[in-house]
Amino acid sequence: MTILDLTIQKRWFDLILSGEKTMEYRRFCPYYSSRINKTRFSHIKLRNGYRPDSPFLIAEILHIYLGSGALFSPSCGEHLSGSYYGIHIGAIVEKGNT
Repeated sequence: MTILDLTIQKRWFDLILSGEKTMEYRRFCPYYSSRINKTRFSHIKLRNGYRPDSPFLIAEILHIYLGSGALFSPSCGEHLSGSYYGIHIGAIVEKGNT
């Protein structure tokens, strides 16, 4: 299992945990490009915070794509413009400290 480890705000974490949000977006920039393009990931670990006891979940990655333009997700209220990575999240396989 190769895991992409990212931090996430609580409201987005809770929506993914409940199954309401199945996409995670990150802007296209050198920081995320160096991490996402480094290897082929099978899973994503989303942590709500930086502490060792922060809530986390591990889920399957169904697909990662590079998109561009204006993006608005009405269900989650996310606004992105320019280029971004879209990470399609599958089944949650593990969760902790929730």
